[in-house]
Amino acid sequence: DVIRWYDLDATADAKARNFHICDACVSATVDDLSLHEKSGYSAWNVRGRAIIHSGNIQLSNLHLEDGRSMLNVPKFSMIYDNYLAFRDFTRKVSLSGQIRNTQLDTWTLSYLTPVQEMPLDLSINEASFNGTVNNMKLHYLDFSEAGGISGKLSGKVSNLTDIRNAAVDAEIDRLEFT
Repeated sequence: DVIRWYDLDATADAKARNFHICDACVSATVDDLSLHEKSGYSAWNVRGRAIIHSGNIQLSNLHLEDGRSMLNVPKFSMIYDNYLAFRDFTRKVSLSGQIRNTQLDTWTLSYLTPVQEMPLDLSINEASFNGTVNNMKLHYLDFSEAGGISGKLSGKVSNLTDIRNAAVDAEIDRLEFT
């Protein structure tokens, strides 16, 4: 089951500091967070800095583990018109970020976005992206896959939630098969 971002129901245990609330803004540094969402998704050893204000969520130095994946995200943001945008997360919430030294598994991806399941065990050395899930620009992606494919590319991915009809327009700097 996928996380329904417009209908979150999660329990969490957190240790945080530097917690501030002012006007329409909340910020905190999370030292350790574990969570369980009603979809069945669980994560632990979550840490980073968060700033949340109207129409914008900014995360920095985010680290997350869920037993299958380990994400390291120096910068990540979500921009949206209002909270109703989360009802159509893949088209109405704009994402941007950088990823480094990350292991990403299909199991994790299938909870975070409604991407149809396909086998994936991806190591991301470094990546930068922006756009919506269904219209994502990859500024660069340096990766290797457990099946023996590695490479470095940039480009655009469209319709990612329907992998059979997804479109990739990529400029390949390096592609290797072992």
